[in-house]
Amino acid sequence: MIKEFQEEYRWLSNFTSVKIILDGITYSSVEHAYMSAKSTDFKWKGFCANHLNTAGTVKRASKTLKIRSDWEDIKLSIMEKCLEQKFNTQP
Repeated sequence: MIKEFQEEYRWLSNFTSVKIILDGITYSSVEHAYMSAKSTDFKWKGFCANHLNTAGTVKRASKTLKIRSDWEDIKLSIMEKCLEQKFNTQP
């Protein structure tokens, strides 16, 4: 049983470095892309796309974000798009 995404299972984490393209913008991980989709603000998307910002930094910054009104309706499809890219990427 996998209890956490560490060591040999680290690659399963949404924080793992992998190129994800969402709405024409390239992100450094699934987490970066997913957090960016929480808002339609282009400044926020730029912050999320900045490769100098870690996934943890982006996730923490999203706590104060004004979430888009349709987030509950679209969040699962966003995650599916991101994970499909991640798991179809060759290492």
